[in-house]
Amino acid sequence: MWLQDMKEKGETKFFEVYVNDFKVVPKTDNPDDFENHEQYVDDETSKVRVLVYNTKDSNRYKQNVFILKESSPQTNTLSGVEVEKKIEDEVNKGLKAVEERIACEQVKKELTETQKKLTDSEDYAEKLASHIETLKEKLENAKNTKEILNIVTEYGAELLGKKKPNTTLSGAQTEKKPEEEASFKMKSSEGEDSLSEQDKHFIKIGKMVEGKFTQEELMKVYAIIDAFASDKANINSVESFLNLNTNQQKTKTENGKV
Repeated sequence: MWLQDMKEKGETKFFEVYVNDFKVVPKTDNPDDFENHEQYVDDETSKVRVLVYNTKDSNRYKQNVFILKESSPQTNTLSGVEVEKKIEDEVNKGLKAVEERIACEQVKKELTETQKKLTDSEDYAEKLASHIETLKEKLENAKNTKEILNIVTEYGAELLGKKKPNTTLSGAQTEKKPEEEASFKMKSSEGEDSLSEQDKHFIKIGKMVEGKFTQEELMKVYAIIDAFASDKANINSVESFLNLNTNQQKTKTENGKV
């Protein structure tokens, strides 16, 4: 009835009919030939299979199995709908496995990238800690304000990725030479006599500053002085803000010396 109905609607189907796996109706689009299979059906017939093709030349088909007699209690024959459902389930199962594998590969890739970033962060933290320890050691061994400022300026520039030359309080660029370090190591009165008046003045100022500030305050003072060395235009602004009169102080100092 279905084959006849499809033909009347202009959607004629090609089909074959098997009786016990024996083809009794070859591929045709004439629904009237369907009934020809009945002459091969008897009491011993166990099943009839009808294959409905998509087109005349197509090898794809929909199978309909009609069970007339159970050949064995252990035999489980699937209907056409059940066969299609089983195939669909297997296809979906395969697609799900592929999706899970792709997701797993993506997770592995993201995990590898995260581990690399973590390793880079740990390396940077170790490098930074090493710089801090070295800076502390050099600051503890510094003999005067000028040397401390040079150390702070050098390490600040290095941490920012901008290597700067050593500078004095006046901002003049100098090249630090190993032999110059001896001028700051005063172990005897004889060594102190070999210092220039300018070096003695720096030492005096450094001792005075260190005696008036805590270590934390001292680091801030050095940072402010370093900022002045980089941009002298700020000196007048700070002097005005603090209401200082350096000219009077200079006059008093000169009068005291006289």
